[in-house]
Amino acid sequence: MSVIAWVLRCAWQMGHTLSMSARREITKKHAAEYAKTSKKAKGVMLDQLVATTGWSRANARRALTVAVKPEGVSEGGETQAPWSDVWL
Repeated sequence: MSVIAWVLRCAWQMGHTLSMSARREITKKHAAEYAKTSKKAKGVMLDQLVATTGWSRANARRALTVAVKPEGVSEGGETQAPWSDVWL
């Protein structure tokens, strides 16, 4: 039995809710695998995470993507102000 299926069964028995820390833990555990898998496998992982956490697919995808990034790295990288290269 997969870990997500086991967590889902436990959550179902606990009243259908997971704490936010439990959701983060599940997300962090599977984020590295999510980043390496194919698009089809990512869809399956998203379905399982949505069923486990109760999140929407968009929120689950976002959480998995952010969890794999190192601390302090923004999505856009470093940006410069448009006037920073102008000599005064």
